[in-house]
Formats: sequence, C-alpha cells, structure tokens
Amino acid sequence: MATRIAHFTDIHFTELPSRVPLSKLLSKRLVGWANMKLLGRYADFEDTALVARALTNDLANQDLDGIVFTGDLTGLALETEFTAAKQALDPLLNDPRVVGIPGNHDVYTFGSSGAFEQHFAPWLRSDADSAHPYPIVRTYDDKVAVIAVRDVRPCLPHDSSGYLPQDQIERVRHLVQGLQDHVIILAMHYCIRMQNQGRDSYFHRLRNDQQVMTLAEDLGVDLIICGHVHHRTVHKRGEGSPVAFANPGSVSHGRRGRIYHVLTIEGSNIELSARQFDAESGSFREWAEAPQSGRL
Repeated sequence: MATRIAHFTDIHFTELPSRVPLSKLLSKRLVGWANMKLLGRYADFEDTALVARALTNDLANQDLDGIVFTGDLTGLALETEFTAAKQALDPLLNDPRVVGIPGNHDVYTFGSSGAFEQHFAPWLRSDADSAHPYPIVRTYDDKVAVIAVRDVRPCLPHDSSGYLPQDQIERVRHLVQGLQDHVIILAMHYCIRMQNQGRDSYFHRLRNDQQVMTLAEDLGVDLIICGHVHHRTVHKRGEGSPVAFANPGSVSHGRRGRIYHVLTIEGSNIELSARQFDAESGSFREWAEAPQSGRL
C-alpha cells in the first residue's frame, strides 16, 4: 500500500503595507516593507487568504498520510501575519499528519525568532524521543520517514542566508541510523539546488549547503524537499546528483504558478505529482503535464 505525502511552502501571509506600524519598521522589516510597498511584492501575495482556503479544502479531499510545510508563513514575521495564518490554516493546525518548519521570513528579526514555534507548536510534534526540538522526525506507515530541520536564522538587512547548525547535522546522522529500512525525506527551507543545478546566490543561500548535500549523499537520503525559492524546481535522482530534489515553489505567489506537490511512495519508488490553483474556479486542480512529474 502506498504512502501519500503533500508538500507546500512559502505561503507568505503579508500585512497590507499601510497597516504596518512605524514602530515595527525600526529593523530589517524596513527593507521588506519597501519591497512590498515600492517594488510590488505585496501584490504577489494579496490573494493568499483565498488560496489558503482553497488549499485546506483540497488537502481535506486528498487521501493523505502526511502533510509537510517548509517555511515562510509570513512576510515580515508580524504578529498580525501569524494570526492571519493561524485563522486561515486552522483546519491544519492540530492535524496530526502535519509537520512544519519556519522559513527565513518567519524569523525576520532577532525578536521574532521564536514566533513560529509559539504559534504553530502542534506542527513541531516529533516521533523522536529528544530534548531538542529539531530535527523533527515523523514516520508514516513504518516505511517512510520525514526528517525536518531548522536551517533559518535572523540576519542583517542585506542578508537572507541560512545555516544548518552542526548539532542538528549530527542528530540527523543519528536518526537516519535508526531508520535504515525507511525511505528518507529530508525537509528544509533553503533550496540547495537551483533549476540549473547550481547554488543560490551568496546572500540568499544556505551557507553550508555543500556540507548538507554531502550529508544527504552519505546517508542515502532519497529526497530533499524545500522552499525559499518561489519558482518550482524539481531534479530527479541521477540528474547531476544521487539525491532527488523537489521544491513546488510558493503556493500563493500570483506569478509563480501556485502549486503544491503530492508524493506517492511505494517500496523504494517515489512518484511526484503537482496540483495547481485555478483562479477561475478558486480551487486546486491536478496539473497532469507538470514538468519533471512522475518517478523521482
């Protein structure tokens, strides 16, 4: 019997720029606010609440064993944005199938670095008996394991990079040793392989991306799922790497397709399919012709 896991990312509940208090802009948020107000970023996400309702409805109608979210609930890590996310995603908040991690926008300032964990604590449940919150591990049907790491950190205004701490790397090694008979899916926020198989730019990438790539190869990770980069990126196993990669892109970005993935795992095989938001009907539909769909 197959195991089915949905993956969505970068939903970005974003406050209307005119409603952001001046007091909240005395930080890195000023840069993000300028991007929203002056460069049109807010327009890309102004329909997020509508897309989120369609998403929760669509997920409810899928026969799923697991649901994974790989970060960026918010635009500026504002309290109002987390509240809007909780309201819109309420059907998923206490769903035991869901595992979620923060993105760099959820830790946008040093003062907001624990906000995701406070508001979405149920998504942090782990099957691992550990005093450490990360990595999170969830097993499905005793044959598929999702290991989710926290690779984000607050940064200076010019910097959107991440880093996977060494203690998490060692715990990932330990966890995988006990899951040798499982298909291993590593969930993280940063996308460490771009569409051209290259690395992201210096101030936008995971700084120890090559170390994490080597870790995944050494441990025999079957698939890395991620977000951060808003356009969809899929690399099948053997296409430049023994590890498959799948980033559906932002599920709510108005110019990036509004897609989420469904992974179907049977034995050692992973099949990827895509579902895409249709603005005319206000619902998600199967995208049968999605590039790089099929066996990973």
